[in-house]
Amino acid sequence: MPFSWAATPTAVAAILRARTKSAYGQEEGQWGTNTRPTLAQVTELCTMATARVAARLGAREDRDLCNAALKESAKAMAVVRAAMYVEMSYSPDDIDNDRSPYDRLKEDWDEGMAELAEAVAEQCGWTSGGEAVGGAGTLPSGAFPASSNVGRQDW
Repeated sequence: MPFSWAATPTAVAAILRARTKSAYGQEEGQWGTNTRPTLAQVTELCTMATARVAARLGAREDRDLCNAALKESAKAMAVVRAAMYVEMSYSPDDIDNDRSPYDRLKEDWDEGMAELAEAVAEQCGWTSGGEAVGGAGTLPSGAFPASSNVGRQDW
């Protein structure tokens, strides 16, 4: 991932420390070849999470976020998303039995991404899809008129 703010396995381990257990049940504090998931698996989830945040914000290789504070916030959101992926992939039964931090991570994600998208729009001049505010690339929006019930027939 070309972004300096990409999620890292170390950052994910910092918020999911209890999941960094080795095959022997010992808490490692970091991912490795003997943890479930492994370092390689968490690295892949970090890449996916960073791509998800970038797409949501409209960041691309040729257009990164416009300041350090936004990049730090984007990294935090990518780490939260990667942690959610770890929970969904490796502890789905714990999510169903309320023994997982997934719900708290999801709340963090929902709130944090909304705030971050708003800040990016304000500070970088992008909408959440990455188009410039006021640019020609936005799609028209509207709604169908309210139903007047003309021609409606109850059966």
